[in-house]
Amino acid sequence: MVFEVIQGKTELGGDYREIYYFTDEMVPYHKEMATRAIIRECKEGGALINEQIFVLKK
Repeated sequence: MVFEVIQGKTELGGDYREIYYFTDEMVPYHKEMATRAIIRECKEGGALINEQIFVLKK
């Protein structure tokens, strides 16, 4: 899976969270092998509240 949506309240008051998975070169990649992730907290309707890039364990 390269992308997933997690429904439910987020830490900053969003309604859901989107998680996108990538390689070191920021190419979309499967969750199980990804080394980077972008996590977006959104309000219902898609308004972005916060976006962070994380380095995942290899």
